[in-house]
Amino acid sequence: MRYPTAFLVLATALGCGLLAAPAHADEPAASISEKPPPPPPSPARRALATGAAIVPGLVLHGAGHAALGKWQIAWPILGVEMLGLGLGAAGAFTFWYSGAARDLVGPATALTLVGGGLLGFSWLADVYGVLAPPGGTGAPDRILPHVEVALGYRYVHDPRFSYRNLAGAALDLRLRPVRLSASAWGALDAGNQRLRASVAYRFLGPQPFKDKTAPAEDGSFVEVSLGVTHHAYQNEGFGLTLAEGFAFGRLDLARLGPTLEGSFAEMGLGWALGGYDYAHAPGEAASLLLMRAAIGIYLGSPGDPHGEVSLFYDHRHDDYAAGLMMPGIVSGVLGHFGLGGTFYMTERLGFGLEAQIGSAVVAGFSLRYRGGMR
Repeated sequence: MRYPTAFLVLATALGCGLLAAPAHADEPAASISEKPPPPPPSPARRALATGAAIVPGLVLHGAGHAALGKWQIAWPILGVEMLGLGLGAAGAFTFWYSGAARDLVGPATALTLVGGGLLGFSWLADVYGVLAPPGGTGAPDRILPHVEVALGYRYVHDPRFSYRNLAGAALDLRLRPVRLSASAWGALDAGNQRLRASVAYRFLGPQPFKDKTAPAEDGSFVEVSLGVTHHAYQNEGFGLTLAEGFAFGRLDLARLGPTLEGSFAEMGLGWALGGYDYAHAPGEAASLLLMRAAIGIYLGSPGDPHGEVSLFYDHRHDDYAAGLMMPGIVSGVLGHFGLGGTFYMTERLGFGLEAQIGSAVVAGFSLRYRGGMR
């Protein structure tokens, strides 16, 4: 791997969260001799905490929990902010000190993006913790389906290309820790197709049920994947093929404290190598830094209608949303932002929604089916 620094940062962050912070499921039950839990904060104090999470909480993350008197949660949130500031500063310093040297741009960008992701996590977690109801907004699936299928539609507004309407399908096949995935998207009004296949291995977290398998403690997981993507632009006369490696994880934030029950954070880093092929010119090599950060909440609980929704940043520049258009020389450097989620009305049937903004605006809807649930 050309950029081991990025994966070291990811492994350290996820390892500290998943191994050092016990899940609530492992906490001993309170004995009858212990004091009852404190009453919930009054509306006035909750309003004060909400204001503190914004001002000064926008600068000092954890201020909202401090206003609630939840210092045991406020300090870890502040610690995540400090870590994010440190990593972001290290990335910015690397850019400046090296003069944006080609060999250091990848690690510097990864450090900056991870630092920015941690800053977003810490602030939004503080806001969620002071606003969420007791017990949180929902709970995750602790056992996953063996098969999940999605059929979807996307509308894409991109002034550079002629397509607008896309139809697609996706399949996930889970064989215990191994997941095989495939997806295909095609334009209905232009010559454009995007095909993708990947294999992932999950080291810990929810998996499909087998024999006497116990459910996972919560929704936290760590996995690595290898994938291949081919995007053909027939109308424009070129295509892009990439092979990639990606490390990805989720941490249920309830591991930091009970006020964060029902929320989660995700982060992943990777690298892709491949090339462009042109109809009327020689091909050329391509490489791509991959990074994704998201924070979300669970909605409802398994056994009832339930799902999840997340706000995310994705550094991919090779998909439909691509890189964010901005004034000046930084235009296109960043990836894209989005909001997406899935919701299951029954054990098997559900739907997904997505909205993304980068150099293009993407909105989508999918119908989902899953099987092999216990």
